[in-house]
Parts: sequence; C-alpha cells; structure tokens
Amino acid sequence: MKAAKQIKLRLEKHELKVVRFGRQQKFFCQICQTETRHLTVAQMSVVLEISEINIFRLAESKQLHSLETANGKLMLCAESTKK
Repeated sequence: MKAAKQIKLRLEKHELKVVRFGRQQKFFCQICQTETRHLTVAQMSVVLEISEINIFRLAESKQLHSLETANGKLMLCAESTKK
C-alpha cells in the first residue's frame, strides 16, 4: 500500500498600485515643515480609494495636511498619507 502524498499550496497576492498624474504642484506644508507634492481632492480620492467627501472630512479633522490656494482650491499634502 502506497502512502498518500500531501501537497501544501501557499498562494500569495501582491498588488502594486501606480498612480501617475500629469503636473504635480509643490507647496510648503506647515505640518511637515518642508516643500512637498500636493494633490487635488480628486487626485487624493483616487490614491486613497475613498470618496471626495471623505477626503474633505479627513482634511477638516487634520488627518490630511491641507492648504487653500489663492483661488480657493483645496490642496492636500501627499506626505500626510504616509503617516
């Protein structure tokens, strides 16, 4: 009688997401105290995979570093997503 062979499978899934935006703007981030890349609300929504309204909520609660440009556009520090 032959012994039954036991086969073990290990599956791993690795996912890399690359998001490229045309022109990226740099502004001085008061929180990071350095000049960093800043994204629009729409761009940050794509990066974080959440709705734009949630981006506004995160900015309002200071979980994302943000600033308002002279023309009233909200810009978000890309580095604040890493903290």
